[in-house]
Amino acid sequence: MLALSKRADSLGTENAFVVLAEVNRLQRAGRDIISFCIGQPDFPTPAHVQEAAIEAIRAGKHGYTPSAGIDELRAAAAASMSKLRGIEIAPDEVVIGA
Repeated sequence: MLALSKRADSLGTENAFVVLAEVNRLQRAGRDIISFCIGQPDFPTPAHVQEAAIEAIRAGKHGYTPSAGIDELRAAAAASMSKLRGIEIAPDEVVIGA
């Protein structure tokens, strides 16, 4: 049987799974937990979101976005923050992150 290299073996368990296991343990113990862990949502995707996703795919808007974010989103964020903060923010000064 093939074995993992020492380097690969040292990576260990991904933290998200460790947190998920703890959430599950606490829920089984009767704790009221709102989990923001990995997994499927417990509600269906709204129809308008499904339609928007289909339209985006058909329009070729799939794959990776530019590293600073989509231009239209950067412009909208700049306009919103300019209005909110009362200062001028240019779209090229905005970087969209997760």
